[in-house]
Amino acid sequence: MSTDENSNELHLVMFPFLAFGHISPFVQLSNKLSSYSGIRISFLAASANVRRIETMLNRTAATQIIGLRTFEASDLLYIFKSFHGTPSINKPLLLIGPVVPEPHSGELDQTWTNWLTHFPARSVIYCSFGSETFLSDDQITELALGLELTGLPFFLVLNFPANLDSSVELKRTLPRGFMERVKGKGVVHSGWVQQRHILAHESVGCYVCHAGFSSVIEALVNDCQLVMLPLKGDQFMNSKLMELDWKVGVEVNRRDEDGYFGKEDVFEAVKSVMIETEKEPAKSIRENHKKWKGFLQNDEIHNKYIIDLVRDLKTL
Repeated sequence: MSTDENSNELHLVMFPFLAFGHISPFVQLSNKLSSYSGIRISFLAASANVRRIETMLNRTAATQIIGLRTFEASDLLYIFKSFHGTPSINKPLLLIGPVVPEPHSGELDQTWTNWLTHFPARSVIYCSFGSETFLSDDQITELALGLELTGLPFFLVLNFPANLDSSVELKRTLPRGFMERVKGKGVVHSGWVQQRHILAHESVGCYVCHAGFSSVIEALVNDCQLVMLPLKGDQFMNSKLMELDWKVGVEVNRRDEDGYFGKEDVFEAVKSVMIETEKEPAKSIRENHKKWKGFLQNDEIHNKYIIDLVRDLKTL
């Protein structure tokens, strides 16, 4: 951040971690800040992400996207690291509240629209772990079998490291005979999909995810029951926050010593919010879900967060 002493203009540099689940909240924050006069925004991004960011960012005369070559973006990742247990950059931390995405624009791809419309309202499970969280072979097997056990229609997204052929990996890792058994009721896809459009579709009623913060917020604003399977980093904290504090979802049960989960663990978690809807914890979760959705969609509250942020930035 810099301040032009003559014009009192704030120049803010946005540089999110390179995974798209991290980029999206920075875009939403940039869009909110760009509506205030006297704020200039430079959004740093790996060149491969620039085109998608351009479709999301409100472009104004005071907003620019600066594309970085991959090796440049990778080198700058040191700012996210900790050295000897201390932050790499010793600066104040300012709170901005949960950054809620704007309503999505455009239409869902017709292929997915046609498939989803075959099923009743709020019956489909959407399952995805983001672009940078990869499951092991055993985890893929147990997850797939657990979804099959529910008897509910599901849309499973599985991604793999960029150096692997996703079509080969899907054939290798999915249980034998799985695709034949779930034909007509389950879809397995690898690669990018219009996640926000899918979650907003009336047929989708449950989101099984890694508990990335953007993902859990998208679940709440779209009336999707939340089943969490955190695998690394802040996902564990996010999952505990949603299950134990906000009480808006459930976490898949895991073995204490190594985090192993089986198909029955996945099935039980989904059943508790999607099948046994007249029992606890499903009843309380739905009530809490309504409360937090109202908070997340309260523009007055979130505008106040941004006003306070701008004030605090100017006083630094």
